[in-house]
Amino acid sequence: MKVLRGILILLVILLIAFFVVAIFLPGEYEVARSTEIDRPVDVVYAQLIQFQDRAEWDPWLAGDSTAVATVSGQETGVGAQYSWTGAMIGVGKMTIEEVIPNEFIKSKLIFTAPQEMSSDVIWKLEPTDTGTKATWINRGELVYPVQRYMGLMMDKMMGSSFEHGLASLKILMEARPVIEAEPMLVE
Repeated sequence: MKVLRGILILLVILLIAFFVVAIFLPGEYEVARSTEIDRPVDVVYAQLIQFQDRAEWDPWLAGDSTAVATVSGQETGVGAQYSWTGAMIGVGKMTIEEVIPNEFIKSKLIFTAPQEMSSDVIWKLEPTDTGTKATWINRGELVYPVQRYMGLMMDKMMGSSFEHGLASLKILMEARPVIEAEPMLVE
């Protein structure tokens, strides 16, 4: 009986410790990765502001043979939507909410299965001497207590997928010919 009581006391202490530690863990997370693409900012922006060929570089679709993606809403820009369903990637959608042309794109990412969760997906674009620095960011809140523990692993869980996606995006973009804009005549 003493052993059973000792085990019960230990379990209660561990349970209390689980909740107390979670109070001190971050309530938000951010995962970010960057790459440089040998294309002008406006070309990279034009690729990211629409979802029509996202499946060509999306790392999660590539890893789920059952995945089906659908593009709806506006064709480009604010209101454009990208939704998916798949055995491994679950069910969700992303909607572009805010843009600053050639600099910034912010989308709301909502998962509905296997669990409900939402976050922001942000693209920051900066011109460089040889093209564009593209930074892909995922930022969100972590619900107390369990998600706060998950937050400790978010960078490790998502970072390699971001790196794979950015590498695929870079290959896709750099394989396309650069179309030079016609110079504007000023009278």
